[in-house]
Amino acid sequence: INNILSSARLPLRKWCSNSDEILAHVVKEQRQPLFVIRAEAEDVVKSLGLCWKPVQDEFIFQLASIPKRAKVTKRMLLSDLNKIFDPLGFLTPVLITGKIFLQQLWQIKVEWDSPLPIEIQTKWELFHQQLEELGSLSIARKCKPCVSEQIELHGYCDASQEAYGACIYVITKGIDEDGQVYSRLLCSKSRVAPLKGSTIPRLELCGALVLAQLAIKVASAWDVDVKCFHFWTDSTVVLGWLNSHVTRLKTFVANRVEQILEITDPKQWRYVKTEENPADLVSRGVKPHELEVCSKWWNGPVWLSQARDKWNVVDTPTQDISELPEQRPNQLTLLAVNPLKDIATKYSTWNRLLRAVAWILRFVKYVISKRQAQQTSYLSVRDLRDAENFLIRRAQAEEFGEEIKALNNQKEIPHS
Repeated sequence: INNILSSARLPLRKWCSNSDEILAHVVKEQRQPLFVIRAEAEDVVKSLGLCWKPVQDEFIFQLASIPKRAKVTKRMLLSDLNKIFDPLGFLTPVLITGKIFLQQLWQIKVEWDSPLPIEIQTKWELFHQQLEELGSLSIARKCKPCVSEQIELHGYCDASQEAYGACIYVITKGIDEDGQVYSRLLCSKSRVAPLKGSTIPRLELCGALVLAQLAIKVASAWDVDVKCFHFWTDSTVVLGWLNSHVTRLKTFVANRVEQILEITDPKQWRYVKTEENPADLVSRGVKPHELEVCSKWWNGPVWLSQARDKWNVVDTPTQDISELPEQRPNQLTLLAVNPLKDIATKYSTWNRLLRAVAWILRFVKYVISKRQAQQTSYLSVRDLRDAENFLIRRAQAEEFGEEIKALNNQKEIPHS
């Protein structure tokens, strides 16, 4: 990299690494303070907008306190919220609360530079003061804490009436004798629910789509050999939609199911209990001091860090596909067909028609008879008589249907 950029007269500056071996390979003329940053124990370096402590190899978040302001506007709130740079979504369960709060301002139709009501301003200042607690949070940069023989990715999605989102965990298994399994948060993403409102199953489906799209980004950006990718949701309706025919679903659901199935396979999706779903934190939000000690967020469900045979996997609750919501109404067309007319038009004489019907009736009796007696290879007089009676009854039923119905119900025959 250094040679390529130097050829274009773009020399690299300020090398920083937590590895002395890498810094040792920096050429001698570049080992000056201008070129190399020697980090001490508590030094913080900005890396792609993130605060990184090279010695501990951890990410931290530095938040400035809010100055006292005479008035607070919607524009200021948006500015305060966007000052927290979290591209990987480590703080999503906390920041989603701020996004929901900001969305609620649109419902009361506050102008961008108009002062907010005192109660809203006080509520926001309290929320921002809680955000300052994130300053004590440190997140390990390494995705793989050990030399692993296999890597798995597990994604979770969930939704509430206010927000939906997804999170992805990387599972590594050590190659040592113990074969310790490690699980840690890789990234997450959230979105607020639309103001016009939507059903929970629809929002759950949107969360599943966010998870599928996030999985594609991870797969394209992280150049590692992933053994498998599992997707988890606590919505049986979403699982039912993913395993049904897209043509049977209404447009909104069908479009999103189709997008998900272009990325994933229905066999990759599994059911997880709501209380074990870490994406539940994304959809509902938590306070900063709760997030710091929340093992379910940083490491996923407890069983995810255990061997596969110890996973607390439950069978998906069965749900009849015909009972799923958001299905297109079925249109059934009935066509009355009289097969006897089709048969009659194929024969030019009465005797030929009679014999054809006799063979058909004889075959039907043979099929439905419990005691199948030996049949002759020719028609008997009785067979022909039964066929004739059958044809007469069918002709009478067709021509005098109303009269026969009245007689059967012991009513007067209508005048013709």
